This record gives sequence, structure tokens and C-alpha cells, in this order.
Amino acid sequence: MRACVVFEPCADRARLLDFLAERYGMAPAVFDDFTFWCRPGAPSIWMTTAALELPPGPHVEALGVLVMRKPPPAGKPTSTFLMRMGGHATRQALDLDDAGAAAFLRRESLDLSATAVDGAEGVRGYCVVRDRIGVIGCGFVQGGVLRSELPRAWTEGVESDG
Repeated sequence: MRACVVFEPCADRARLLDFLAERYGMAPAVFDDFTFWCRPGAPSIWMTTAALELPPGPHVEALGVLVMRKPPPAGKPTSTFLMRMGGHATRQALDLDDAGAAAFLRRESLDLSATAVDGAEGVRGYCVVRDRIGVIGCGFVQGGVLRSELPRAWTEGVESDG
């Protein structure tokens, strides 16, 4: 059994908001109604509504949405965080057509020069991946190729076109 942990409001909130604004174009005001939490001695960052008050007594094991496992600039946003907040991204965001979204969900690499992708120019590194319905999750672009960063368990059972 894992030990329970303590969470504290993140001391580096401004650094995180600056990173999200510079890298993804997410306005800091988007996060006015949220609190970012850290575990003392651990690098992960979590997010909850600002109204949340931690209960007294036993420590909690998880809290809200995991934003990043490492602090910026080394960390990458989790797909769960991007599904909640990635709609606010104005940079580092790719819009896939239905075929591209299906391939991304199957964890297939996509050659951005040969795929119908809006916003691909200038995107490098971790990015927000969207389709016509909304944010799918986190991707990684290197050398003009998009790779899915979705957790493998999320994509099990996604059928191929063949």
C-alpha cells in the first residue's frame, strides 16, 4: 500500500502560468478560478478549482487533474490536463481531420506534410492535438512527424482502417 501524501499550493504558480502562456498561448486569466498544487519534494503539479479546501485529517493520494509530472520547462502537459484546458491554446495546437484523428488515436505517426492538419507550421515539441469535436490530448512533433503521447491504455481497442 502506498503512503498518503500531502499537497501544498504551488509556490511557482507564476512560472507555470508564464510557461503555459508563452508555449501554448493560454492566457493566465483562464486559470484565475483554479489552484495549482504540489507535493513537497516531488516535481508533479496538480490543478483543482480554487474553491477546493483540503479536508483535515488523513492525507489525500491524488488531487484534481495532473497538469505535469515535472515542472516547466522540462515537463509536458498531460493529456488529461489538455483535454480540460487545451481548448484555450492558441499556439502549439494542431487540428486534425477525421482520418488524422483516427490515426492519432491508434498511436500511428503522422507525416504532417502529407496529412490534412491545420496549424502545423512552426509546431515543434509537445503540442495540443484537436479534432472537429475538441481536444484529443498531447502530441509530440519532431522533424515534421506527429507522434501520439496518449496513454497506451486509452488507445487499446481502437481499430485500424485495415
